[in-house]
Amino acid sequence: VSPDLVIAVIWIESHFKSEARSKVGAKGLMQIMPKTRLAMINEMKEFNLIVSKHLSSGLSYQELEDMILGAYYLNKLKKRFNNNTELAIVAYNMGPTWLSKKLARKESVGNKNHYLNKVVGKMTIVANAE
Repeated sequence: VSPDLVIAVIWIESHFKSEARSKVGAKGLMQIMPKTRLAMINEMKEFNLIVSKHLSSGLSYQELEDMILGAYYLNKLKKRFNNNTELAIVAYNMGPTWLSKKLARKESVGNKNHYLNKVVGKMTIVANAE
């Protein structure tokens, strides 16, 4: 996934505060639920190698883990929803099962989705700043 997307999600989810916690239990820069975090770590065969390779970046282990897992999860969602970035963003926020059910019922999911609009807006700001 694009770095602009990852940066935008981090901004919306935690404002770059690695200690951020949500009311429902999501944690870290990208506000990943503990169950999702564990599933992705188990799924990524070279997770520890990837994190340790980037430890010299100046980011903490937790910050690296959050970004790597968040990017991995966004990519996984993007693939699940036919490479549609907007659907991946909605699924990141609302959950892939919720989104799949809405799509199966042919209900609108993105037209008035405030989270999607915020992330896309931040992506535009980041892209224009480069």
